[in-house]
Amino acid sequence: MKHNKILSKVVYFLICIFFFNVSISISQNTNELLRLGKIDYENQDYARAVNQFNFIDNISPYAITTEQYYWYAKALFHESRLNYFKCIKLLNGAIRKDPEYSKAYFLRGRIKQFLEGTTPVVIEDYKKAYKFSKDGFKNDIFLKSISLSFLKNSEAGIYFLQDIIDFEESKQNHKLLGECYYALAVIYAQEENLLQSLFWLNSALVNNVKPREFMFIDFYNLRESEGFLILMKNSNVPPSCYDIENIDGLNDAISLGEVGFKKVAIIRRSVERKINIWQKKGKFEKTVTYQKRVNDETRKQKIRYYTQKAVDSIGYSMIRWDNISNEYDADNESFKITINEFMPFYLVVPLSDAPSFDTNFDSLEYEQIKFVLLDDYSTEISHIEITNLNIGKTYVYNNFDTVLFNPTEFAFNFDDLEVPIEGLSKSSTMDNKGNTTRVINVGKSDVDANIPVTSISNKNTYALIIGNEDYTKYQNDLNSEVNVDYAKRDAEVFAEYAEKTLGIPKGNITILTDAIGSQMNREIEKLSKLAKYSNGNATLLFYFAGHGFPDEKTKEAYIMPVDISGTNVKSGVKLSALYSKLTEFPTKKSIVILDACFSGGGRNEGLLAARSVAIKPKENPISGNLLIFSSSSGQQSSLPYDNKKHGMFTYFLLKKLKESKGDVSMEELKDYVTREVQINAVKINNKEQNPKLQVSPNLENVWMDWKLR
Repeated sequence: MKHNKILSKVVYFLICIFFFNVSISISQNTNELLRLGKIDYENQDYARAVNQFNFIDNISPYAITTEQYYWYAKALFHESRLNYFKCIKLLNGAIRKDPEYSKAYFLRGRIKQFLEGTTPVVIEDYKKAYKFSKDGFKNDIFLKSISLSFLKNSEAGIYFLQDIIDFEESKQNHKLLGECYYALAVIYAQEENLLQSLFWLNSALVNNVKPREFMFIDFYNLRESEGFLILMKNSNVPPSCYDIENIDGLNDAISLGEVGFKKVAIIRRSVERKINIWQKKGKFEKTVTYQKRVNDETRKQKIRYYTQKAVDSIGYSMIRWDNISNEYDADNESFKITINEFMPFYLVVPLSDAPSFDTNFDSLEYEQIKFVLLDDYSTEISHIEITNLNIGKTYVYNNFDTVLFNPTEFAFNFDDLEVPIEGLSKSSTMDNKGNTTRVINVGKSDVDANIPVTSISNKNTYALIIGNEDYTKYQNDLNSEVNVDYAKRDAEVFAEYAEKTLGIPKGNITILTDAIGSQMNREIEKLSKLAKYSNGNATLLFYFAGHGFPDEKTKEAYIMPVDISGTNVKSGVKLSALYSKLTEFPTKKSIVILDACFSGGGRNEGLLAARSVAIKPKENPISGNLLIFSSSSGQQSSLPYDNKKHGMFTYFLLKKLKESKGDVSMEELKDYVTREVQINAVKINNKEQNPKLQVSPNLENVWMDWKLR
C-alpha cells in the first residue's frame, strides 16, 4: 500500500514536469511565431503575418498573451476587412486578458469608429485608451492626441500636441516631433482641412516618420484629393499604405444603415478581390482552356460562391457557442434551437432520440452551417447539421425558402479582363508580330460602380428607359452582327442613375430591354397619360439605346423594336409620333435622350447592313417643353466604346452625371458629352460622331439651365 502511494507521487511528479516542459515549449514556439509575424507585418506582408499568428486559433485561450491577441487582430484587419468581426473578437480577448491594455481599446475604437461612426461604444473605448495610456507628457503621443480629439474636440488634441512641439522644437528631437506632426495631420484630416493636414503630414515625412500602418483610416477623407496623392508620390509612400483597395464602396453602402453598411462593404470587397484573382489568365494557360474556365456563366457561379462564403464567414463570427439553448415540442417532435441573436430554427428530432439529444446538448457537433443575408441585412441560419455523437445520429435543418442574398445588390466593380483571341478580325488590333487579335473585356466600367446617391426625391418625374440589343431574338434571318452591343447595359445603368442620382422614385421608372413594338407603344402611351393627370407638373424622361432607322422614301426617322426589321420600318416607332405623345399634354419638362443613329447604320451593322448608302433622316420641327439630346448627327453612326462596355454617347453622359452627382445643367452636360464623344470617336473608332441637341422654340432662352433632376 505504501509502495503504491510512493509510486503515485512519482508518477504525478513526472506528469507535472512533462506538462511544465510542454508549456515552456509552447510558449517559446508561440513567442517565436509572434516575433516572425511582427516582422512580416512591418514588411506589409499581412497574409503571411496572419499565417504566423493563426496558431492562436488552435491553442487554449489561457495560453494566449495579450500581445498575441493584439497583433493577430491588426494583421487580420489589414489582410481583409472581411475579418472585421474576428478582429473585434480578438481585441475583446486582449482586453479580457489585460483590462488596462490601452492599445487594444484604441485599436478597437479606431476600427469601429471608421466602419460604424462615432458611437457611444467608440467614445468609451477612446476614454479607456486615454485613461490606461502610459503616464508622462511624451508617452503614447498618437494614442492620447487622437483619443482627446474624439473625447473632447479637435482643439483639445491639437493643444496637447502643440505643447509638446513647443517644448521639444529647440531640442531637435526629430523622431518625437515627427510623431507629433503626423498626429496633427490626422486630426486636421478628420476635420477635412486639406491644407493644414498636408502641411503637417509633409513635416512628418521630412522628419523621417515612416508611413503609419493605418493611413487608409488616418486620411480616408483626403484619399482622393490631388494634393494628398501628389505628396504620397513625391514622398515615395507605397500605395499599399494609404490606398482604399480593401474598403472601396463603403460610402455606397452607408445608406443601408450601420449593420448593412458594414456587411455589404465587407462582403463586396472580399468577393471583388477573389474574382479579380480568379478571372486572370494563367501564365501557361491556353486561350481555349481559359475561355472554357472564364465566361459569363462561370463567373456568375463564382460570384455566388464567393458571396455565400463571405456571408458564411460573417455568420460564423457572430455565433456565440456559449449561448445556445433549446426547447422541445413533444407533439411535433421538434426542438426549437436558439443561438444567441439569430432567429430560432426548428429541428425535427424523433421523440425516442430527444432525451439523449437534450442530455448531450452541450457536446453536440454543429457542421455545414450556411447563412443568408435577408432584405434588412440581418444574418440568419439557413442550413445546419447537428450530430449527437452519443447515438451517432445527425439531424438536418434546411430553409432554402428564405429570401436569399442577391449578389447583384452588392454593385461589384471587378477589374477589366483582357483576353487575346487569335483569328478574329472584328474589333481587331495587330500585335507586334502581325497577328490579329480581339480584346474581350469582362467586368464593370467605372461609371457602373459607386453611383452617386441623392437625397432629393422627384416624385413628379416619370422615366421610360429602353435598351434594345438583341435583334436576332425575333428575327432569325439576321446575324448577330446587327445586334447593338451594350444597349441593355446602357439602359440598365442609366436606370440606376435615374433612381439613385436623379432622385426619380423606383416606381416612376419603367425599364424595357429587348422590347417589341407593342411593349414600346404601350409604355409610351402610359407616359403620355401620366402627364395628362399630373396637371402640367410632370417631368417626362425618355431614354432609348438601340437601332434607329429611316424610311427610304419619306426620310422619317424611327426607333426600332427588336421584332421589326429594316424592311418593315413603318412598324417601328416614328420619332415624330413619339414627340407628339410626349407633348400631347402640358408638362414641366419633357426630355428625350437617344443613343441611336437614324441613317441606317449602327454600333456594329445596321438592320440592312448590305445597303451601301447611308440616308440623312428628316428633321421634324418640335413644340411644347421638349428637349432632344441625340448621340449623332445626319448620316453618322452611333458608336460603341468597347473598353467601357457602353455606347460612346451613353458612357460620357453617365460619366458626367457621376462626376457632378447629377447636379449639372443641360448646357454643361451637352458641352461635355459633345466634346468627349467627338474626340474619342475619332481616337478609338476612327469615325466622326457629333451629338446633337434640339429644343422647342419655346425653350430657346431657358433650356440651358434645365437639369435632368
